[in-house]
Amino acid sequence: MRGLLWQAFEQAPAGILLDHLNGPGHAVYRFLQRLYFTPGMVLIGAARDQQRLGELRRLFWDPKQMVCVQPLSEQEALRLFEAAAEFFGLNELELEDFREKVLESARGNPGEIVEMCRLASGARYRSGRHIQFSLIRIEIKMAQLE
Repeated sequence: MRGLLWQAFEQAPAGILLDHLNGPGHAVYRFLQRLYFTPGMVLIGAARDQQRLGELRRLFWDPKQMVCVQPLSEQEALRLFEAAAEFFGLNELELEDFREKVLESARGNPGEIVEMCRLASGARYRSGRHIQFSLIRIEIKMAQLE
């Protein structure tokens, strides 16, 4: 499988976004190392901090090529929540408690705010008009462990 992917990317280089990196190991590093040096390929890694880059720190080592993004302010996070709630059709649900919990747990992380709103649009996370935040939070935490 790796060989097929390497061959495909060598023939048609592309950009790859590696989001929510959480300590990838040596096998991931070895796979991406070849892509990293493929002409035309672009690898972008996103992690909460340097440590979570794991073995990929060997690829993403140059501070001149790093962009540190600060968490959203409370106002920005609230605006993003409101936009995401509207986009995912949540405005007919009871949002007051859900909004407070999302903003508190996301701590300004825009990806988490949007993902929690996206998950809330699924019927399995609702009980009537109430959104079951605890189930959504568990889902988010489990995804971060992968």
